[in-house]
Amino acid sequence: MLNLMNGNNVAAQPSRRAITIGFYLAAATGAIGAAILLYYIPPTEATWWYPRCYLYWTTGLHCPGCGATRSVGALVRGDLPQAAAYNLLFVALLPFLALWLLLRQLGLWTGWHWLCLRWPNWLIYTLLVVAIAFGIARNLPLEPFSLLAPHVLE
Repeated sequence: MLNLMNGNNVAAQPSRRAITIGFYLAAATGAIGAAILLYYIPPTEATWWYPRCYLYWTTGLHCPGCGATRSVGALVRGDLPQAAAYNLLFVALLPFLALWLLLRQLGLWTGWHWLCLRWPNWLIYTLLVVAIAFGIARNLPLEPFSLLAPHVLE
């Protein structure tokens, strides 16, 4: 839309807030669509078009994120024990990530910038160390650690 009121031929730019809200609405729509897809077509070996872990595909080692898609599929179907069996770290961190995203979104909608929490560096480093330790532990062939690898409950 052109701004012709003051004689300038300059296109009106959307505000940063409008762009951010549009991005979050598009992401929420995509997440709902993905949840519906995961509910009706669970990710198994037969569905070739779900994302694959390239580390597992090339080396046979489970990365810290292996099983996260199957875990979300199990969560969408309401099967929390199976979701934890696919990826325990993902299931454990998901409520904190959801809370952070909710507070951030509320801060953007209300203008309360104190809700838009930024993660401190120590937390990022701690999460990185936990993810690396989880990735190592789930590949150990010892009994308690082998349960961290993605598996189907019986």
